[in-house]
Amino acid sequence: MSFYTYEYLMNESNLTNYVKYGLTIVILLFLSFVTFKYMRDKLQTKYRDLSIIFCLLLIFIIGIQFTDYSQDQNNLSQSAQMAVFIESVSNEEQVPTSKILVNTTSVGNDMIIKLEDSYYQAELNPNLEAYHLKEVKLLDKNIDIVKTHK
Repeated sequence: MSFYTYEYLMNESNLTNYVKYGLTIVILLFLSFVTFKYMRDKLQTKYRDLSIIFCLLLIFIIGIQFTDYSQDQNNLSQSAQMAVFIESVSNEEQVPTSKILVNTTSVGNDMIIKLEDSYYQAELNPNLEAYHLKEVKLLDKNIDIVKTHK
């Protein structure tokens, strides 16, 4: 079972997003270059074909990035909710946020929280405005602590 730290939830930046944005910019630059060459030398159709290929590739990558962007925004929102929840538990239980671990990155019923050396199950009301912690025992004591992005 994996448990996430407060720092992991707060640093929800993802290197792959930067790589995808960089790839889009490179393809856009190639598309601009090839289109410029085609407009200058209209007799050479290879530049026209290359510009069509790069344009289709750019449209494909932008479509993928839009889907990923929507998912990333959802994950970021859930992580922010979890960070607020951890801060609330920290204040109520008088435990520093560095000593609190959670087994999920989104707030929900039946999540398990590790406070120092004890484990608790969080029961939340339907609108996520109140919670109750109930001590539980884990069957498998082998836990993985995720401190940074994998």
